[in-house]
Amino acid sequence: KKRSRAPSKQAAAFESRRKEWFTHMKKKLSMLVAAVLLVMSAAGCGENPVPSGTDSNTANNSSVTEDASSETPVKKDENLNPLTGEYNLKDRAVGKRPVSVMVNNIKKAWPQYGLSSADICYEIVVEGGITRIMAVFADYQSVPKIGSVRSVRHYFLDCSAPLNTIFVHWGGSTPGYDAVKSRGINNIDGMSMSKVSFLRDNQLKKEKGQEFSNFTNAELIQKGIEKKKYNTSGTPNPGFQFDPTGQVTGSVAATDISVKFSGYVTADFDYDSVTGKYLKSEFGQKQIDKNNNQQIAVDNVFVLYADIHLYAGSNKWMDVEYNKGGSGYYISKGTKTDFTWSKSGSNKPFQFKDASGADLKVNPGKSWFCIVSDEQKGNTTIK
Repeated sequence: KKRSRAPSKQAAAFESRRKEWFTHMKKKLSMLVAAVLLVMSAAGCGENPVPSGTDSNTANNSSVTEDASSETPVKKDENLNPLTGEYNLKDRAVGKRPVSVMVNNIKKAWPQYGLSSADICYEIVVEGGITRIMAVFADYQSVPKIGSVRSVRHYFLDCSAPLNTIFVHWGGSTPGYDAVKSRGINNIDGMSMSKVSFLRDNQLKKEKGQEFSNFTNAELIQKGIEKKKYNTSGTPNPGFQFDPTGQVTGSVAATDISVKFSGYVTADFDYDSVTGKYLKSEFGQKQIDKNNNQQIAVDNVFVLYADIHLYAGSNKWMDVEYNKGGSGYYISKGTKTDFTWSKSGSNKPFQFKDASGADLKVNPGKSWFCIVSDEQKGNTTIK
């Protein structure tokens, strides 16, 4: 019989090195397979793999960024709503002109439609001590049913012009029509375009009268724009200096505000500390948007005191002397800040200065403007 011989030292060493090499390659192959699976998984989830040459700290930061962005959209300047300072403007509205709509605010016109969706509302006294509201939307293609739509007054155009709006109304005072014509305002008027850009609620017409039954919306406004061939490209200039932190506060508490426009109208704003918004009431009642049956709520309230008087040669129409400027209050986050305001022309935006003379900082969000006679300043209460 042949005797088996023990392997030589050289053979044993070779065998050991061979096993080590196979073990090493097996580990490398496992790591490669894992890496491929990781990349495929990331691609399927919409994530980006860490590029080669990235150190561990950078890789960790990248992972955190991706996780955060999957829940909170990255802010883009082009999606900034210039009227509210919020990053929520739809792509279709970027670089487009806003639209402004005149809304009836006599008590008989309640409940109104669409005001809670507006980015900015301007409320000013008109004849007889009643007020009218101009609602402004940065995205004219998102305007819900709104109204009832009423007639234009020339001093509302001073508020809309800097915003570069297409002006929607139904009729107008003589000074209002004169201003529309002389200033070349792009407007959609129900007196001539009722069958194109407006709808009528026949039940309201029967119950309250025709002036309370006229409404419009995005689709109808679009038809008016197309018929008039208006250019919709442009940007507004509200004159706001938005603070991106959204933490602008004044030194005086303001949670219960009452603004008297006249013997007929007093607007009340009650602060909701949970939502950080002001809830609006008038005539001792909550002001409800019939579209959603919710009380109107805004983030900012501006009270501007101005020289308001009868229009020259008229015993009913009013006028606002914007060129004189004035004082006012900025109310937000449950607080009040005093300011002075100026307006250098009908096409120029309001400018606001705080007590130090610096530009007033404004919190992002929806705003409500109360433009009130100087004579009523003593009738404003803020608690």
